[in-house]
Amino acid sequence: LANVSATASGGAVRLEGGALNIRDSVFQGNETGRSGGGISIDTGTISVADSTISDNIAARDGGGISASGSSVTMAGLDFSANSARNGGAISVSSGGSLTLSDSTVRDNIALYDGGGLDQRDTPTTITDCTLSGNSTTIGSGGALYLYGSQTTLQTVIFDNNAADDHGGALYHNPDTTISATSCDFSNNTPEDVYSTASGAQSSVGTGIDFACDATTGCVF
Repeated sequence: LANVSATASGGAVRLEGGALNIRDSVFQGNETGRSGGGISIDTGTISVADSTISDNIAARDGGGISASGSSVTMAGLDFSANSARNGGAISVSSGGSLTLSDSTVRDNIALYDGGGLDQRDTPTTITDCTLSGNSTTIGSGGALYLYGSQTTLQTVIFDNNAADDHGGALYHNPDTTISATSCDFSNNTPEDVYSTASGAQSSVGTGIDFACDATTGCVF
């Protein structure tokens, strides 16, 4: 699906309730005046596999995909050059869950927060993924902006992401609990990780395990 424009949420696809499986698809150059430049999901269940989501635009949240109160499972995806107000590639909020694996999130842009992913109150697991070249124009969390709920990171590469404010790779709000294993950080600016509880962490390195919570912030 390419070059579709919508005034409502979901430039190419809009799901309200129900379930949808997508495989071996391309969503490119779609646009919405609201959320979900490529795909919008509201209180539904979606599985997306082996697909490309690129060059989509949302005036609000989730340039590639926006999900509210939904169960989202994605594997083998390439998100590139999507843009939005928050969540350049992906925006998830208001419960549900997000599982992202074996995927690349690269060169996406958010005006405010979460160049790659903006997560708000949605349990999230990211496994075997590369997040590179994502950025925010005037906000935080070049690759990931995490605000609320549990986030699990397993073997995630953060490279060359940038935030105008804080957290080139990752921004942690104390309402979020993070458990991370074997993650690599390189060339992220202005720092790799920023927690509102513990401040900035630069030059974190490779193969890193760490945890973040409300009391101590991020501990490496």
